[in-house]
Amino acid sequence: MANAIHNASVRADKPIRTINCGALPESLVDSILFGHVKGAFTGANSERKGLFEQADLGTLFLDEIGELSLDVQVRLLRALQQGEVQRVGDDKVINVDVRVIGATHRDLMKMVVSGQFREDLFYRLAVGIVKLPPLRERLSDIPYLVESLASEINLAFERHPDFKSKKICDTAINFIKKQPWQGNIRELWNTLNRAFIQTEATLIKAKDIANAMLYREHSDDGEEILLSIGQSVNVEQLVDKYKKKYVVAALKACGNNYSKAADMLGLKSHQRLKDWMRKLDIDETK
Repeated sequence: MANAIHNASVRADKPIRTINCGALPESLVDSILFGHVKGAFTGANSERKGLFEQADLGTLFLDEIGELSLDVQVRLLRALQQGEVQRVGDDKVINVDVRVIGATHRDLMKMVVSGQFREDLFYRLAVGIVKLPPLRERLSDIPYLVESLASEINLAFERHPDFKSKKICDTAINFIKKQPWQGNIRELWNTLNRAFIQTEATLIKAKDIANAMLYREHSDDGEEILLSIGQSVNVEQLVDKYKKKYVVAALKACGNNYSKAADMLGLKSHQRLKDWMRKLDIDETK
């Protein structure tokens, strides 16, 4: 998305630089972002431009910006507000014109409230906000993503003499569309990689994708339930609501295969699952 924004802008012919903020060493962050002069610290054997200078007139993409410490946030805010940077060990101020794009999986608003992210920096960055929905909310994108990733994997493996180029059948794509993909595109990419490695056939089927998936154990969040005296709840209704969500999720995950869904839910038979479905008013035809 950052590349798309850059390429669609008037800065497209200028450089774009990218850094993962979670991988920035605290001791070198100033040098990496703002540069340093020769002799500024041990190991600084030559002058170096920082990312802000390298991206001058272009774009700087700060991935996982929510990982920055408060101290670094202060220095970043100064560069954004004043449009100037100062190399480590130098007293000269350098003017820069950079579009900054930040990305994060964190809730920055919550971090602002808890004091983990500076409010002034948040509002300086949050001029235009693009929310990228999870893969499970972009089902129409999945066939195109799968095709693109499959081509990428085939290209990476083609140098191996025994590898045969592979395709993914429509039933496998339909199976992929029914999975939650909590790890989003990275999980999908890794699953396809495993399927390509583990499968000898040139056509990847739904069972190959299923065998390549890594399943995580469901765990209760352990949230404490508090009730005030006089408060009333319909426990049976709450339990039925909870059951219905899991039944629907299980049926979706296994393509409405009752036996597999019953196994997923720990039920002794598919007939038991059907009894639940009737009680919970779940349409068997869907």
